Amino acid sequence: MITVTRCQSLQEAEFLQMILNSRGIDSFIPDDCSVSFPPFNVPKKGVRLQVDESVNDEAKSVIEEARESMDNEEGDDTAS
Repeated sequence: MITVTRCQSLQEAEFLQMILNSRGIDSFIPDDCSVSFPPFNVPKKGVRLQVDESVNDEAKSVIEEARESMDNEEGDDTAS
């Protein structure tokens, strides 16, 4: 497994994991347990999202696409 991205929260990591899974890419959040229980400490470098090395490039593209989509939606909300 290789870390494909780091997220600011467990919720963001789970959201991206859901998107990867919908595209047939298995992923793993190794920090899941450490940030799921009080005191909910997110590691300074973020919550890791990992995939198999063989799908690393594909996963990065899917994550980039998802983040761009989220940024565009946030921009639409502020324009209203």
